[in-house]
Amino acid sequence: MITRGKVSSPGALAERVTLAPPSQEAGTHRVEFAGELDGSIRNFGTRLLEVIERGLGRGLIPDAAEVIRVEYSDRYLNSPLPLALFLDFIGEVRTKYRDCWLRDELRLRVASMRDRPAFPFPPTKVWQDWTNDQQRDATLAAACEYAGWELDLASVDKRAAPHSRRLDFCLQGGGVVKLWFDQGFGYWHVPREGGGHFRFSAPPEQQGESIACMAGRVQGQGYETYVFVA
Repeated sequence: MITRGKVSSPGALAERVTLAPPSQEAGTHRVEFAGELDGSIRNFGTRLLEVIERGLGRGLIPDAAEVIRVEYSDRYLNSPLPLALFLDFIGEVRTKYRDCWLRDELRLRVASMRDRPAFPFPPTKVWQDWTNDQQRDATLAAACEYAGWELDLASVDKRAAPHSRRLDFCLQGGGVVKLWFDQGFGYWHVPREGGGHFRFSAPPEQQGESIACMAGRVQGQGYETYVFVA
C-alpha cells in the first residue's frame, strides 16, 4: 500500500463556507497576492514562497527549526491542477530548507466525494474533478509518492472536514508554522488557450507522474486572494 488512513461513511454534504483564521492570533501575518504568481506551473512554488517570505520579511521556517511533518487539510482538493500546485509549493519549501528537514511525512485530509451529483460528461481537463473517491485517492497517493512524500491520507465525511484550507509545517519540539489559504490552490487556473488536457482514464501511477511533472502555465482569477501565516 502506498497510502494509509481511513475513510468514514459520508452523509449529506454540508454547505460550502470559507472561514478565516482568528486574526488576533499572536504573530499572524496576512499576505496578499494576485497576478504576480502567474507563470509556469513548474516554478509556481518558488514564486509563491518568495511572495510569502517577502510579505513576512523573513524566512517561512524559523532559524534552527527542524521540520518533522507536513499536514494539509482541504475539502476541495479534487482535481489535478490544485494538487500539482500544492506539491510544487511544499516541494519548494522542502528544497529551500533541506538542511532542517528531518522527515518527508505528509498528512493529507480531504473530504469524501460521495453523494455528489454526477456530471453528464467525463472529465478531460486539469481543473476538472475526479469522479469518485477511489480514483482521486489512488492518484493522490501516486502523485505524492512520485514527489518523494510518505503519505498518510484520510478521506472523511465532508461534514467532518475543516472548512479552512490549512497547511502546517510541524516542527521538532511541538512548534508549528501555520498557513491558512483563502481559496486554496484552486484559485489558479490554466488559461483556456493553454490546453490543460488530462488523461483521467490512465492508471493512477501514470496520472500521479503527470501531476508531479505537470507543465504549462497558470494564472489567478483577476482579483486578490491571501494567506494568513502564523
